[in-house]
Amino acid sequence: LIETGLWGRRVFGENFWINMATRKIHKVIRGGGSVVVDDVRFQNEFNELKFNLGARMIYITKGTEQDNETNREFILRINNKSTPTEGNLWSGAFHKVIVNRFDEQFEKDVISAVLE
Repeated sequence: LIETGLWGRRVFGENFWINMATRKIHKVIRGGGSVVVDDVRFQNEFNELKFNLGARMIYITKGTEQDNETNREFILRINNKSTPTEGNLWSGAFHKVIVNRFDEQFEKDVISAVLE
């Protein structure tokens, strides 16, 4: 799927996917619904959702029981991934960062972040 996404950006321009998504988002919102976009990989997509549509941006990362405040601070400062479609977004620009430790607290954290 990553290759398909990159192909779309190369052939139709960097806003191809976000333009398509934005049209659908507007339609759902006009109908009284809500939208969750579960994968934002590029800065232009992030900017469109956050600044033009007013979306609440939540960053979820996997963690372990050994996570501590130092790790959490690091996550807030930089999201350094090695794939070409990730790592360009500074996680400090998100409204909330949630560490998924695969426990009951994760679900509570997500619900709380969405409802804030």
